[in-house]
Amino acid sequence: MKKLLLVRHGLSVGNKKGIIQGLSNYPLTDEGKDNVLRLVKDNLEYFSGKDKILTSPLVRCRETSDIISSYIKADSNIDDLLVEFSAGILDGLSKVEAQEKYSEYLKIWTSRGDLDLIPNATKGDELQARVLMFLEQYLNKENYNDIIVSHAGFLRCLINTVLKVARTTPVNLEHNNIHELNDVFANLKVKQHTIAKNSQVLEIETFEKKYILKKANRLIEQRDLNEQEILKYLSKYINVPEIYLMANRNNYLLKTLEYKEGSNFYGELNERMLYNTIKELYKMQEALKNYPESKNFEIIDILENLRKDIFRIKDSNMREIGLELLKDEIFQNAIKADYKSLVHDDLHRANILYNKDNVAFLDFEGLKIYPITYQLASHIAASYLLNDVDFNIKKVLDLWPIQIDYKYLLCLIKYRLYEGLVYFQERIENKEYDSSDVDLKDKYVKCLKHLK
Repeated sequence: MKKLLLVRHGLSVGNKKGIIQGLSNYPLTDEGKDNVLRLVKDNLEYFSGKDKILTSPLVRCRETSDIISSYIKADSNIDDLLVEFSAGILDGLSKVEAQEKYSEYLKIWTSRGDLDLIPNATKGDELQARVLMFLEQYLNKENYNDIIVSHAGFLRCLINTVLKVARTTPVNLEHNNIHELNDVFANLKVKQHTIAKNSQVLEIETFEKKYILKKANRLIEQRDLNEQEILKYLSKYINVPEIYLMANRNNYLLKTLEYKEGSNFYGELNERMLYNTIKELYKMQEALKNYPESKNFEIIDILENLRKDIFRIKDSNMREIGLELLKDEIFQNAIKADYKSLVHDDLHRANILYNKDNVAFLDFEGLKIYPITYQLASHIAASYLLNDVDFNIKKVLDLWPIQIDYKYLLCLIKYRLYEGLVYFQERIENKEYDSSDVDLKDKYVKCLKHLK
């Protein structure tokens, strides 16, 4: 059985007073409480036998949920994703007040469409992203049979999303109505991609658009908040996805991002693709160089990291390569003199999308402060050399808009490869690996021997 029973909260004090509630917190009226109980009694065949009740945290929903729970003896749990959308500057105003102050915005609200043009209101894409994040818990479940208590705006978007029709399609959501949905993912196209041991990417197509849901086996960290802000900043300069929303879900993180058209390209890039990639990479580097909130990011000491890596490396030949690099005085001096900037250290091919002449960069969770030349070095190592050990590095230097010392760049490339080698060596030692990790470790070794 795959069923959800959707219930709008009972009549609230805000409803009674004609207030645009949004996120305002009003309790139920006595009439509203009586009507909820009557709704359950009159539709007991729908309410009985449910696994649990999930409710919005706002009091009008919690009181509704408590009435249902006490009558049918089912557990009630708060789910923050079920909260109503905000009507922005209209929240908490009566319709009379809204007409006097913001008549144009009131027209948008009464039309029951997206509220994107109302200042501070929840955007339509963000609301739908939240709906998908709520529904994610039911993906791949063989059975579920829950009651969902929420608000008119959220439920309208949920119902229409599940039915794969326009999310603002009119739905009868009077207080005395219930809606039953079967198999909430039956109409939605979902592609699942495992990108690492502890994370997964879901590509979900709704009537309006596609979304990307990233699921990770951890909770929200500072790096996620940093990523959200830096993507807003970078979107003015290069093609990057917007983060619509992120939330902790019990013991895991969900993050919903804008879908970017394009595909990852593996193999040798043609001249135009290489040119466009390097052009956009330089634009990104210059934008990151001037990011005003860089103080929120970790500063990396490359030489200290290299010392630690040499100590951890098992292969004597690889240890010798690291020691030679560490003793290189030209390398040491160049690192000290290099400008320090935010760097995307993970621009391998899986984090680059190609769409005709358009290039999009993905996955900005791990930005750190490095010597600025490391941006290009890391990209060359991860995106080109690991795919083709004989890749001509000078092809990239010819396209790079500013002059870079080749020997210094080569040292940074070796350091990047060394970091990758240590990472995969330790995964293998800790038995957290699969065959692809072994292949990657061998590629790092091959590249380091080739560059020696």
